[in-house]
Amino acid sequence: MKKTTFLIVLIFLSFNAFSQKNLEFNSVIKFNADVENGTQTSILTVPSGKIWKITSATIGDSFNSAYAKIDGHLVSIINTDNTKYSNLNPFPLWLPEGSYTIETRSSGNVTGITFSYSGIEFNVIE
Repeated sequence: MKKTTFLIVLIFLSFNAFSQKNLEFNSVIKFNADVENGTQTSILTVPSGKIWKITSATIGDSFNSAYAKIDGHLVSIINTDNTKYSNLNPFPLWLPEGSYTIETRSSGNVTGITFSYSGIEFNVIE
């Protein structure tokens, strides 16, 4: 009888337990920015009630060195020999609501280089 009562109480409590918040797909995110000489920073803002899952990031071809960081995470780099390294930080990169710094840096006389990232935006459902 004690075991039965214990199991009933345990099952009842498990239905009333709090779990993680649920995520609901909202939209696909795509972003492109031109990269100029030197270092540029910009702010990326994830809206309230949203979570972004960044799935890829890359910096366009160049004969100069360039890199891109999202909130300090190195996500793409290209060397002077035009060897491209993407996905340096294991993706996905989850960004909850808030503001994040995007930093791009290039050297040399750079024109026509683009930094881009893509991902998924989710609604947070409580």
